[in-house]
Amino acid sequence: MLGTVLSALTACSASTPSAKAPIVLPALPIEVGACESGVVIPTPKPGTKLSQLEVERLWMKDRRSLRSCRLMHGATLQFYENLRANLAATGK
Repeated sequence: MLGTVLSALTACSASTPSAKAPIVLPALPIEVGACESGVVIPTPKPGTKLSQLEVERLWMKDRRSLRSCRLMHGATLQFYENLRANLAATGK
């Protein structure tokens, strides 16, 4: 029993080539962090305009959407970049 456990541990030791291979994470494409306009402004019917109130509501909705997108994607991008930097610094 002990021999089986020791042989299993030896087989999984850090001397295997795959354990020594560096981990290289590529840079993320710029599109991943790009937050496009979050609100599609409706096209008014011919001969009509959006009211000032409608424009302001759509603008506020758009700003909230962009802020939310940037906060969520920003945290993810920062985590990924920190992980890349740490892996590069340790040589793993």
